[in-house]
Amino acid sequence: DKSNIINNYNKNKNDFIVYESKYFIKLNLKKIIYFTVEEIKLFIYWLLSNYFQKKVVNKSYKYWNEFKGYISYSNTGSVFYIDSYLCNIQRNLNLLIITHSNLLVKGEKRSIKDSIGWYNSKFFVKEINYININYNKYNFLVSSKLYNDGLYIRRWKKADKIFSKYYNKYILISNLFINKKLSNIEKMFYPVVVNKFDEVIWVPGIATGGLIDQKDSFYRKITCEIN
Repeated sequence: DKSNIINNYNKNKNDFIVYESKYFIKLNLKKIIYFTVEEIKLFIYWLLSNYFQKKVVNKSYKYWNEFKGYISYSNTGSVFYIDSYLCNIQRNLNLLIITHSNLLVKGEKRSIKDSIGWYNSKFFVKEINYININYNKYNFLVSSKLYNDGLYIRRWKKADKIFSKYYNKYILISNLFINKKLSNIEKMFYPVVVNKFDEVIWVPGIATGGLIDQKDSFYRKITCEIN
């Protein structure tokens, strides 16, 4: 019965949920694709109620049958709306991703300062007077001048590119995201750092522009933590 089905979801939630945050949730498509129409309906009710504190308006059998067809046969990138929530299929990654559609309308752009948060990320800034060459892609070293001129966190745009010292050329951020195997939804919440001219100089954990002014007396070490 329904109570047993819900108890199964609670007991085995780690089998269904790959990743969760207050902004989006990633589901293992292989685990839910064989649900019956009734099971998928109860699963979505359970999921949105427990993880987004949202009750779904009652839907017809036809609606949930269409949703079952969506998760079974739709192509990567296809979307489906459940009230104000957007579902996105990433079949190549065996994922169904759900987020609130309002979060995708307008991206937040914030000035970098110590302990600033941006969706699932948090940035920390420390002033230093030396160049530390042993930093990884989650740490970025910039001159005080570049920092004081203004650094900002924003969403990725389709035309964004970053200069690679390794390849000695500009690389599209979209290609880096593909290599990172980020879903369409994850791309919208992944931080991109730009200068005052809106040029990308850092994609935390993925690429750095290598812009260090060797003549400056002080530097800023910026660390990004992505949950």
